[in-house]
Amino acid sequence: MKITKRKAKGVLADMLANMDEDSLSRTREKMERITEDYCSYDVAKLLKEKGFIEMCYMFYSPDIHGDKRCGESYENHNNIDGQVSCPTHQLACKWLREVHKIDIFIDTDYPINKMKYTYRVVRVYKDNDKLTDVWGGSYDTYEEATEAALVWVLDNLI
Repeated sequence: MKITKRKAKGVLADMLANMDEDSLSRTREKMERITEDYCSYDVAKLLKEKGFIEMCYMFYSPDIHGDKRCGESYENHNNIDGQVSCPTHQLACKWLREVHKIDIFIDTDYPINKMKYTYRVVRVYKDNDKLTDVWGGSYDTYEEATEAALVWVLDNLI
């Protein structure tokens, strides 16, 4: 069953209408802090060099804006002179998984350090022989671990 944006908004509105004032306030605060995470300019450049040609809303225009994200038009910005597509971390990981058969997993650095994150990169070929299984680093945030994993994969496997 496909859920449309309109239906999802309706369900969310129903949930919010049934909350008490304190719960509603905490939920609104959390929703304002949760954002999509985009690849840094350096990772976006690496993705472009490695053949990333997927549609993205955001892009970098380094000649005009330096390494700051800009624009919101859904297209493959890597085909436009002076622009670099800026995918979300999730889209970049999905591209690696579907095009290059490389999976990135982010996990807590437990039991060594419960408040840190680490990444694992696994590449499996068709015959299920594991080619790569790498663990890397200890990072303060999930997003930093994701960014580091993307850099490692793009520098070492593609």
